[in-house]
Amino acid sequence: MGLVSHTWRRLWRSCCRKLVFTGATMFQPGNRSIKHTRTNFAMRVNSFLRQLRTHPTLNKFVIKFGLRRKHTRHVNRWIRFCSVSRARHITINFTPGVKDFVMGPANSKYIFPLNVFSGPEGSSTHVRTLHLGYVCLDTTSSDFMIFANLKKLTLHKISFLGDLQCLMLPECNSLECLSISFCSLPGLSTCQPLQRLRCVRLHYCYLKKIELEAPNLTSFDLTNQPIPFVLGGPLKLMEANIKLLAKDSPYGDNLDYIYTELPAALSHVHKLSITSDLFIYDQVLSVAEST
Repeated sequence: MGLVSHTWRRLWRSCCRKLVFTGATMFQPGNRSIKHTRTNFAMRVNSFLRQLRTHPTLNKFVIKFGLRRKHTRHVNRWIRFCSVSRARHITINFTPGVKDFVMGPANSKYIFPLNVFSGPEGSSTHVRTLHLGYVCLDTTSSDFMIFANLKKLTLHKISFLGDLQCLMLPECNSLECLSISFCSLPGLSTCQPLQRLRCVRLHYCYLKKIELEAPNLTSFDLTNQPIPFVLGGPLKLMEANIKLLAKDSPYGDNLDYIYTELPAALSHVHKLSITSDLFIYDQVLSVAEST
């Protein structure tokens, strides 16, 4: 029996290609005897990874739980394991427990160590998708450039350390899809034309400007206040969805922007959808009632 169990454990370790650590996978549903605390979650993940004495080549590595910066010691160990295992699809999402529209303070968020993937034991060339949620990124570093084969980048409720004037997209020549949501960003631009970028989603980032060189862009989705933006003349842009948030001024509207700036910026789009808040002023109502 012991020999069979040992054989099965060895086979299981060699075939383990996907590691998904969430509240649902680490705790039994309905079991109230064990508190679903962050400490218990970290202990269970550590115990599981210790059983993998050799680092398998991973297809997917997912951590989704409401962890914070005080758990850095544990999370750093998991990130190093993920890097050495050459995971292709990585999700580090610490948003569970955070309300929908809350970005959260930067000083409580885990600082994601991009440099781990450029170390002697790590590898970034295998990473195809990277999803980060409720963590901090050091904007003074150019470590994003090491993800040469990255195809999909998702940033959700990210805080950026350093004096951020504009987030410069790296030289990820393979990047096909970019999604950034609930991240406070002054601006977004590219270091060079991203030839393979097809899809861009920017939601509630309160951007002041956008300058993207994406000649093959086909889908553009923006939720923001009216701002000037340049997409580098994408002639293949099939669909653009624009949701305009209210201006800072309580008496502002977006009609001028809709009729002048948007058509100029999206002159080649095949299908344009615009959603905007419109305000009816008290002065207009009073004039209408008197006539």
